[in-house]
Amino acid sequence: TIYTDASKTQTGAGAAASTTNLEKLVKLPEHCSIFTGEIIAIKQTLQISEILPENQIMIVSDLLSASKALKQLYPKNPILREIRECFKALESMNKKIYLLWVPSHIGIQKCRPSCKKGYK
Repeated sequence: TIYTDASKTQTGAGAAASTTNLEKLVKLPEHCSIFTGEIIAIKQTLQISEILPENQIMIVSDLLSASKALKQLYPKNPILREIRECFKALESMNKKIYLLWVPSHIGIQKCRPSCKKGYK
């Protein structure tokens, strides 16, 4: 299981992807939206998935619009297109990726990424 999160404040923005023993933080430009941060975090999870030994990986996101956007067959957003390519690459490695939307990461606070660290 890999958890994603994005955060934005007046001082910056960040995205994070984390497992129980690995965390990847990304500092984002201040103008980035939460949506952009979340899909960047999802892209990070797919990159992490390439090196994990598991063949079935659950991505937990708390942003419904990002989860819905990933279902687009022909996305206009270049990051979403990159994500689709990552999905194809993982599929060719016989990896199955599942996406779970959990509003506000309810019930999983212990594993929630520290994306605020990403922009400090």
